[in-house]
Amino acid sequence: LYVAVRALAWLDIVPDVVNELGNKDTSVLGGSLSFFLVLFVNQTNSRFYSMYMDSMSVQKYIFDVASITATTFPRANALRIIRYLNAGHVAGYTGLSKTYTKSSFFDEMNTRLKLLSAKEMIRIENLHMDHGSDAAREIFTWCMKEVEVALEKGFVDARTASTLREKVLSVEEHMDNLYAFTDQPTHFYYIHFLCLISALYLPLFALSNAYAAGFGGEMHFWTDVILGLIVLLQAFFCHWTSIVGTANGGSIRR
Repeated sequence: LYVAVRALAWLDIVPDVVNELGNKDTSVLGGSLSFFLVLFVNQTNSRFYSMYMDSMSVQKYIFDVASITATTFPRANALRIIRYLNAGHVAGYTGLSKTYTKSSFFDEMNTRLKLLSAKEMIRIENLHMDHGSDAAREIFTWCMKEVEVALEKGFVDARTASTLREKVLSVEEHMDNLYAFTDQPTHFYYIHFLCLISALYLPLFALSNAYAAGFGGEMHFWTDVILGLIVLLQAFFCHWTSIVGTANGGSIRR
């Protein structure tokens, strides 16, 4: 719109309607749009950061359990609970989105790292790993049972067993938090409201700046260039801010 109006201005063909539209004040609408866009991106960035921290916390607690069991459990028992935790971790991401599937992700990791035996795989076969966290939760339950076995056999005392339970449950909790974010994405209405406001505001902003560049004897080439860059930057700001916010809001699915 800006380029078209300015081209008509240089050709001295300017409809009167352009003067009427360009003479309107779009600053209030532009300020409101900028406010909502920045608020939207801030909220999605907060979601992204929370999801990232949950993901990193899972790794931390798995490492904590590995450190404790490696120094207290018999080697076979320690390796088994660590295998289960890593398997639950991988299974959790498998059920989180379509990005990681059982065949392309979990099975590949299981073949490479020997996380679960064939018999153990049969136990979770009917839990549909690609469709939710049931398989991961079942595997985390096996970890809890391993802690109970270790306590009964005297490998650890009650205090250490309690610490291990808390850390295993923390792994499950932070994986569940990722599922909670996935189940409640950024509000549909919020995103489309911003798209609607942007679609209404940007044409008016372009016309306003096209008119502000002047007509007739008021026209200057560099004025057209500078105001054109302002229109272009505003369009990029609205467009890419929306893209960044939408991408961050659903980042865990990617």
